[in-house]
Amino acid sequence: MSIKYIEQQVKMNPFWNNAIREDNLAALTLETAYQDNRAALSIAEMTNLFKGVVRTQNIPGDIAEVGVYKGGGSKIIARARQTDKHLYLFDSFEGLPEVSTQDPGLEVGQMAVSFENVQDYLQEIPNKTFIKGMFPQTAELLPSQEMKFSFVHLDMDTYQSTLEGLKYFYPRMSKGGFILMHDYNSISCRGVQKAVDEFFFDKPDPLIELFHTQILCVKF
Repeated sequence: MSIKYIEQQVKMNPFWNNAIREDNLAALTLETAYQDNRAALSIAEMTNLFKGVVRTQNIPGDIAEVGVYKGGGSKIIARARQTDKHLYLFDSFEGLPEVSTQDPGLEVGQMAVSFENVQDYLQEIPNKTFIKGMFPQTAELLPSQEMKFSFVHLDMDTYQSTLEGLKYFYPRMSKGGFILMHDYNSISCRGVQKAVDEFFFDKPDPLIELFHTQILCVKF
């Protein structure tokens, strides 16, 4: 069973998620994602991403990922999706935009990847749309500005990008929907935590810190 491979990678951690042991689709998806080495996520973070999509499958709305990188997270989302929800994939594919003093250690252009390579990697995934360019300007390319989302994955690395992502998607989340944010507790992307804390300072929605660097918002 696929879980055996995952257990080897986490050194037979006795606290490993039992739900994954009993879910062959999840185990196979995580195994493939780990072997492909196309997601800047730990095994635990991949699990959180997969389960987040599953848990919101009955919430109305589509799915978005901002910060596709090499497409590993996108493939996890697509395989976890058990409905006909459309998946919108936002990325400039030119690396990080302008960074600020809130983002020490990061450089413009960092994390750049080949758009054509990512397209090829995700070619078999149905019901998806790539939206290439700088967010939030590219949000104008969505079919409607009134559309709702059930699950959004923000992996944007910088302070300003994360803040813009939250400003756009938060009011468009369905009740009970999830916004999963990567790098909240990352030592290399310090601006993400500042953006999240500032944005949610006056919001009623619960924030749940996850292992390793993720944080989850459940929309009230």
